Amino acid sequence: MMDHFGKPEGTWGKLTLKGMNKGHQPLTEWAFEQLQITTALTMILDVGCGGGAVLTRLLATFFNSEVHGVDYSATSVAVSKKVNATQLDKRCFIQQADVCELPFSDLTFDLVTAFETIYFWPDLEQAFCEINRVLKKGGYFLICCESDGSDGETWDQKITGMRYYPSDELVQKLAVNGFAEIRQYRNDQGWICLIGSKC
Repeated sequence: MMDHFGKPEGTWGKLTLKGMNKGHQPLTEWAFEQLQITTALTMILDVGCGGGAVLTRLLATFFNSEVHGVDYSATSVAVSKKVNATQLDKRCFIQQADVCELPFSDLTFDLVTAFETIYFWPDLEQAFCEINRVLKKGGYFLICCESDGSDGETWDQKITGMRYYPSDELVQKLAVNGFAEIRQYRNDQGWICLIGSKC
């Protein structure tokens, strides 16, 4: 069951995604409170869109924006499409893709989000470089995780391919890959949110 957190597949994967959509809702709401973007956003990308709940929240929050989602799990893409069926191919576009090789042109998005997904990215710096490439200058990149491992969580020891990244390491890697004005937030539950802008 736990192996489906990284790449949901089949029936168990669908059940895992359903649980994630519900279980991560408080985390998502908290992260959106930190976002505080006042400028107009026309193009948004959610990387590792999972069960599609974040896409739904983005569509509702930025109602004049076109929202894209990518995930390397075919099951996640299928579930995300079903969850967002009313807006699919209108304002919402979802496809299977690798974060290290995003299928978008340079300077496409105003905002890129990554919720509970960086733990499983095989090459974090390449992923950050790709996200920087598809962001417009001054665009925002939001990362949100339930833990960076500093609170003693041990899910990384239970789930194949999972790795925690200390928030200070994330800040350093973001800075090296073209992000500035990086804000860090942490609540009393150990949740972390980082928001940087493209230089």
